[in-house]
Amino acid sequence: MQDMKAWTEYISSLPDEKFFYIMRLYLGDIKTPFNKVRLTEQLASFVRTKSNLDNMVALLDETDVKILTAIHLLPGITYNTLKAFFDGEYSFSLVSTRLTNLQDRLLIFYEKKPYSEEFQFKINPLVEEEIKPYLNPDLVFPEPSMEQTSFETPFMLSPNFLAAFISYINITGCGLKANGEFRKTDREDLEEIFGDKLKCLQFLVNAFVNLQLVREGEKKLTVVEKHFETFCNLDETTQYIFLAVASVMRLSRDGLKKQCQLLADTLASVPECGVTKKTFLRMTQFIAGRPSEEKPIKTVSRFSELLNRARAEGEAQNISDAISLMDSVFDAAVEFGLLTLYGEAEDGSNVYVKGFCNDKAFTFNSEKPKVLNINAASSVTLLPGLSLKDLLPLTFFMQAVKCSTVTEYEISRASVSSGFDKGYSLDKITKLLSAYATFELPQNLLFNLEEWHNAYSSAVLYKGYVLKVSLENISLVENNPALSVHVKEKLAEGIYLLDIPVTENPSAFIKESGLDFMGSIKTIEKEVEIFSLPRISEGVSSGFGKRNIEYLEISEEQMQKTEDKLLNLLKESNLGELQNESLQTRILNHLIVSESQLVSSSVRTEVIKADGMDFHGKIHLIDTSIKNNDILELTLPKNGEEEIIRIRPVKLIKSEGEAVLKYELPPDKEQHSYPVSRIMHIKRIRT
Repeated sequence: MQDMKAWTEYISSLPDEKFFYIMRLYLGDIKTPFNKVRLTEQLASFVRTKSNLDNMVALLDETDVKILTAIHLLPGITYNTLKAFFDGEYSFSLVSTRLTNLQDRLLIFYEKKPYSEEFQFKINPLVEEEIKPYLNPDLVFPEPSMEQTSFETPFMLSPNFLAAFISYINITGCGLKANGEFRKTDREDLEEIFGDKLKCLQFLVNAFVNLQLVREGEKKLTVVEKHFETFCNLDETTQYIFLAVASVMRLSRDGLKKQCQLLADTLASVPECGVTKKTFLRMTQFIAGRPSEEKPIKTVSRFSELLNRARAEGEAQNISDAISLMDSVFDAAVEFGLLTLYGEAEDGSNVYVKGFCNDKAFTFNSEKPKVLNINAASSVTLLPGLSLKDLLPLTFFMQAVKCSTVTEYEISRASVSSGFDKGYSLDKITKLLSAYATFELPQNLLFNLEEWHNAYSSAVLYKGYVLKVSLENISLVENNPALSVHVKEKLAEGIYLLDIPVTENPSAFIKESGLDFMGSIKTIEKEVEIFSLPRISEGVSSGFGKRNIEYLEISEEQMQKTEDKLLNLLKESNLGELQNESLQTRILNHLIVSESQLVSSSVRTEVIKADGMDFHGKIHLIDTSIKNNDILELTLPKNGEEEIIRIRPVKLIKSEGEAVLKYELPPDKEQHSYPVSRIMHIKRIRT
């Protein structure tokens, strides 16, 4: 009922020239006095006539049905979103021309979106029930027809792969050029360790930086352990979704959450038969364009109106940004294995299916699976089975040397020193290795670890809170349980290194310890940092898989039969050349659905052609076509012959003795200019 009212208002509010063109097209000659409301009711009655409805449906072609399906599936769809939806399949000029045609055929109409300056398209409620059985989602989200299947082993990110890269950043060191790419030396090292996964690593390092999991220093990247610990608390698939989105650009917390949720929902919606990139991006647009659950504020004031308008504009911008960003995120999702290559479709497009987590195939009975094989030369082979949270501590003192199905590491003096730098004690390192080692740790490794620790401990630079007390107050520290538990190391008599993080305010500690007699804290700098990741829910499928509904298919044979019937009826009528040609064009544009429209009174008696010598006639046709946004067919001289082109006039520049036509040439909309006097023939074609 609401859409019927909106359609009636749309017809009544058309500009007078357009309104009377539609009325004459379907109702014939308009008698005066006339009433717009009554004419609109007569037009609705014409559309409701069963024979007319049947012909309107019979004259649908595949492009019509695809555009109508998109309008049906995407509430609030605008010209820009339709253009983006069919990008790569239809040119924007074709979409624009076809939308105008569908409006003139009374199949669709537009209305202003609430709290927005944009116009949204809707299906005419008078014809919706008749055409709905033909609106098949498979037409716009097609199931790919496979030409050949890929037999390559699919790659997907795994905890072992991520841990190996983190190990490289931690121990070998990794630097980036000004444009964010790896330096040449790092590229060579990474290719040695990870093979042909350099593009994947580039996406990864971008994500690490944008998620603040690593910091960029003057010469190399630094892993932020606490941030990674937070990241490791996410499940694997969610980790990879965050990495895929963040690999493209740094987003606000709210933007990151929305984009990650959109990717999760789109991935969950990928059917078993797979998707092409074009279909995946269409699915993204469909999911992003779903109506918001947040209800607009009831408008009671100008301020409420402004809030609703700002929200609507923000949602429209978010959808536009999300679709644009997802084009790049798709490539990262493929590199990370969230989507894996399944094969090639008949049209040559790659077909992708949802990826899977390789490491989930491994199950262990114990909480601490024995996945480390350490030989006498301190080389370590790491099998799959540990989560990234378990692997992270190992990356600070083991150096990755080869990453494949299994990962090979090396425990060296440099790698262990890196662990000591992170505050790992000798005891902690040996306990971590023992927990996951298949056999007992080799004796020569234990000997080397102790020797390296002794060498490392010969000179130490500390950072953190240092407590200094006078000799007579030593007992207040060492015999006070509330205070002694925070002593990490005794540096000298009366001097203690505390385990209170530099970022934490020690006021509570001072009060509890009884050392409230001390003055202000002597410090060089104060650093406060808060890190968290937004929560996203598990991806929800939007049902692009197998459907149980049977959809009707359009019949080209029936369309041709209907066209031929109308053309034969036109031949039998005794109309003039101009009327006959105009009505024939309307039939071919599917604007004629009834014999009652094949009358001279439905055609305005106007000139639609002008030859080369009729300068003023050509000027009149161009002016009229610019005003009505019509197409012109031009006959131009070219190399002694004639060239016929169809253009959309943009502007007519008049000067003394000459006039120049500026026009757009589909499909690239590139503008050209041509002197009117040199045009051999002009024919106006109403769109």
